[in-house]
Amino acid sequence: MKRISLILLLSFFTMVPKAQAGTIEETLERFELFTACEPMGLHVNYSLTEPQGATLTEKAIRNSVESRLRSGRILKSEYLNYLDVSVNIVGYGFNIALQLKRPFRDHRFPELYGYATTWERSMTGTHSGASDFILSKLSEMTDEFLVEYFRANEKACNKTR
Repeated sequence: MKRISLILLLSFFTMVPKAQAGTIEETLERFELFTACEPMGLHVNYSLTEPQGATLTEKAIRNSVESRLRSGRILKSEYLNYLDVSVNIVGYGFNIALQLKRPFRDHRFPELYGYATTWERSMTGTHSGASDFILSKLSEMTDEFLVEYFRANEKACNKTR
C-alpha cells in the first residue's frame, strides 16, 4: 500500500509542473502589472547633454505619456502606484525607460516603506536630431505598457468602469 501511495504521489508531482507551466508567465505578468485598476501617478525624468539637434522638452514628454494614461482613465494626482518615465539624450544617442513603481513594505519593519519596480521596459537608440523620432518611440513604449497593464487588470478594470 505504501508503495502504491508513493507511486501515485510521485506521478502527481511530475504532472504539476506541466500543468502550471503555461500559467507561470501569466502569474508573473499579473504580479508585475496588477494594481486592481487603481489610478496611478506619473513621474518624468529628463536629461539632455549635447543634444545634437534634438530639442525635446520635458513638457512634450509629459504630454505624450499623460495623454495616453488619461485616455485609459488611469492617471490621477493622488496615487500609490506610479509610472516612472526617464528620457536621456546624449549627443546622437538616447535612452527611454518606463518603470511601474508600486509601494513596498517590509513586514519586519512596518514603519518603513518604499517603492519597488515591478515592470520595466527600456530602449536605447540613435536619432538624427529629430525629437519627433524619440517621441514616437516613447509613444510606442507607452502603448505597450497600456496593453500589458489592461491585460493584467482586465477583470478589475471592467468592474470599476
